[in-house]
Amino acid sequence: MDAARDEAFASGLEYDFNGETDVVQTRPQDQVNLLGLQAKAQRLIAAGQPEATLTFRGLKNVNRELTATEVEALTLAALGHIEGIYQKSWQLKDRLDAALEAGEHEKLKEVFW
Repeated sequence: MDAARDEAFASGLEYDFNGETDVVQTRPQDQVNLLGLQAKAQRLIAAGQPEATLTFRGLKNVNRELTATEVEALTLAALGHIEGIYQKSWQLKDRLDAALEAGEHEKLKEVFW
């Protein structure tokens, strides 16, 4: 289950950058970068500078200059994607645990990503 979860993180999130699709990477090391970008964007927005730009680079290795407001939207989408992966992983692990506790080993085959 952990391997499937990690593969989902590695697949990332397709995101539309003004008509061009790229993948926002969401592996654990990318999650740290996303949180850092989000913090910078939030500080700029709070300082009254929502149009200040930050550089973002997705899977296509293209530098994109995004406004703080755009970075905030992007990071919220990516963090929502990450949360969804964790939620799915937890639900499946709970189903596995319940089947094991109940001794219903045949149900283990029904639990897959």
